[in-house]
Amino acid sequence: MDERRIDHGVAADGVRWTLKAGGDDENYGTTLRTEDDAGVIASGGMAGPKLWGTARLNVSTGGNPNRGPKGVTIRSDPLISRLLLVLEDGTSAVITACGGEVVDGLPFGIAILHAETPMREVVGLARDGDDR
Repeated sequence: MDERRIDHGVAADGVRWTLKAGGDDENYGTTLRTEDDAGVIASGGMAGPKLWGTARLNVSTGGNPNRGPKGVTIRSDPLISRLLLVLEDGTSAVITACGGEVVDGLPFGIAILHAETPMREVVGLARDGDDR
């Protein structure tokens, strides 16, 4: 599988990140690499079909559970227009798209959290406002 960099940046807390993706419809990989100011490097991702079964969202989390950043990687159906990250306390935040609108037929998003941040779920909102 030939992944290429589709986006990179620095999160609000200084964590540097790189998102890579690539492959074909049945064997598609997505990897998020993070590095914080203390030099803690984490990487996580997913591979398989672009979207699994009838799922409209594929979500992967990665990172050291005790220190450093936790990365959340999302690839979704193009009908999903907005992604929300919901935490255990019920608060939510909009996940910004990565790599432009669509790459290889999929929208991507990431979130960078502290290792101890309890995440509940990722919710995709369709263009008509229905949860997916």
